[in-house]
Amino acid sequence: MPPRIVTVTSLVCLALVCTATNCGSSSQSSASKPSDVVGNWQFTSSTNSGSVLYLGGIDSQGTSLFFAPGVLGVGVVNPTAFVGDTWALPIITGASPFSGASTLYAATGTQLPSGGTSQTLSSQGTVISDSSVTLTNSSGTFTLTSATPLTGAVKAIKKGQTEERAPDFTEMGTLRCDTCGEEFIVFHDPALVDRAAAVRQADWLEKVLAEEHERDRKHSDRIQLPD
Repeated sequence: MPPRIVTVTSLVCLALVCTATNCGSSSQSSASKPSDVVGNWQFTSSTNSGSVLYLGGIDSQGTSLFFAPGVLGVGVVNPTAFVGDTWALPIITGASPFSGASTLYAATGTQLPSGGTSQTLSSQGTVISDSSVTLTNSSGTFTLTSATPLTGAVKAIKKGQTEERAPDFTEMGTLRCDTCGEEFIVFHDPALVDRAAAVRQADWLEKVLAEEHERDRKHSDRIQLPD
């Protein structure tokens, strides 16, 4: 490394270079800021059985999981073959572009229409904005859009912690993480108790917990469940 000696001549040269390039000018554009993608999202997948709507979210660590519910609204349902299936998409932090593996998991006790209980695909994505993300793999292109926040009517709370409570909710059952042994209680709003939905939500939660271990993520004390 040359000696750190600055001569008058070098200072003059540096001043000329800065003048020519607007060195330090406030008009110089700064690096683009990653989008804020944390929140609730949804996307639709086209299949031979019709369109399938997946609901889910992206957490603060970039974990992105989506669940295909049964009833979507009055008279609106997902194709039976896909109800309870879960997509685990690559880590999405807001930086663009991004890439990684996407895995489709079949609901417990079922198989995917293509056979088997899971399918992993290489995926590439682009974060367009805080409310729009596109992802492409061999099954097609997904356009993720921000969704209305989950109602809070269903949730899973880790046993043994002291921060989260649900005193006015109905306990639907307990799920134990196969990897670490931590247990989560599934709660429903008393006015919206649905045993069949609780089974699907437990299936979704099981995949979420397994995915967090695969990505070395710590389980949250509270996990919002798809309605």
